[in-house]
Amino acid sequence: MQPLAHAENGEYNMNLLFESTEQYEKDLRKFSSSDRADIIARLNQRCGLLLSNKARFGEYAYKPRVFQLTGGLDSSLQVLRINPAIRVILTVDDDPIFDQIIVTLWRMVQHDDLTKAFNSIAESLYQQSMVGVIENTDETNGADQSSSRRVWSHS
Repeated sequence: MQPLAHAENGEYNMNLLFESTEQYEKDLRKFSSSDRADIIARLNQRCGLLLSNKARFGEYAYKPRVFQLTGGLDSSLQVLRINPAIRVILTVDDDPIFDQIIVTLWRMVQHDDLTKAFNSIAESLYQQSMVGVIENTDETNGADQSSSRRVWSHS
């Protein structure tokens, strides 16, 4: 795990660290080397916004489903638009003790395959701690809950 970026953020120096799953790496290898370079550059640029302008990062990222977890916690699982056809499923977690933001790259998928991949990852991550789900039908802004519907699990 290596820092991607280091930025002044108020009084704090924050690091942005990437972790990636084997499946993400496998997904990335499916692209040509020039496409991989473009994808990685866009990923670095957009995730770099987490250090300098989180609101701008939100223009590229959204949560198709917000998983409400036990203890009042919300999931950090979200989708980052790389281009019109490609999405990266990732988690973004603040680690204030070590002054870092950890971005875990779970999958890279075609837009048409997003729902199945996102739900599969969510199920494997949260099956024991999920209380409810908010379905977000608006890809353009995951924070806008006006187009959402709430779905509760049967636990």
